[in-house]
Amino acid sequence: SEFMLTQGVSLDNKNVLMLNRPNKGNRGFYTWVILRLNNLNMGIKNLGVVYKHSFFRWGFWMLTPSRPYKCNDIVSINLYHYLILGDKSYVQKAESFLNQFSSISEMNDHYYRDDMYNNFFVARVLFYSSNVELRKRFTPIVDDIQSLRDLDLACLILIYKKLALTVPEKWKLELAGRQNKDGCWNNQDVFTFGGNATWRSPALNTAFALAALSQT
Repeated sequence: SEFMLTQGVSLDNKNVLMLNRPNKGNRGFYTWVILRLNNLNMGIKNLGVVYKHSFFRWGFWMLTPSRPYKCNDIVSINLYHYLILGDKSYVQKAESFLNQFSSISEMNDHYYRDDMYNNFFVARVLFYSSNVELRKRFTPIVDDIQSLRDLDLACLILIYKKLALTVPEKWKLELAGRQNKDGCWNNQDVFTFGGNATWRSPALNTAFALAALSQT
């Protein structure tokens, strides 16, 4: 949905997404869209959207560490980013959600491997925020970039760019120096997993690295 929006195609799914969350306070959103009791408040058109995009096959839940009733904080912050792109009034709601965490390590997630990757997702949202304390709280401080994976270093640079912070030139030089002869970056860097499956993508690593090294 977010990609479609960046290409000028706005989907009428905000109501469906907003109803896919618990009633209790600031828990964020359920990881998966399935039919729930509160969906009965929707019109028939939105119910059709839920049915079309839901995960109904029970066999699916044998392959993933996340169940239909679980919330995922990183999924939630990505959803807030999508909502913000269409309506800036969601910035305040996203800030309120983030304010309950003292650091990225407190945010619950079932899929993404490491804090730096998740921190990048938070920075995308804080790009739209003027909350200085929150921006500082979720700014990673790294003393030894040599120990970072290629994907982590690229994410670190992108986080600083999103938060309008000065990116040390040595970070860019270090990342540029890691490029392989075939043009890609480390193809063994893991970006997500589910159940017993692990995903690696030299294309994703390269996309992050090139974005980090770009002048914009």
